[in-house]
Amino acid sequence: MNRGVKSRLNKAAYALDSFDLDKLLISTSAILKQNIAHAFSSYSLRLIQIFKHILFIFLLTQTFR
Repeated sequence: MNRGVKSRLNKAAYALDSFDLDKLLISTSAILKQNIAHAFSSYSLRLIQIFKHILFIFLLTQTFR
């Protein structure tokens, strides 16, 4: 876990302890945004890798026709 995530989790925990719902909402939304961005970038990278494999196979089949 990187420092940014730890910091956000600590802020969320502090907001929960002090019943500061505004800070809790801000902290949890920041954590969710970071997780969504990370998941999307990993998913996009995987799609690009799959596309490159498909293109490579297509080019190989065209070469041997």
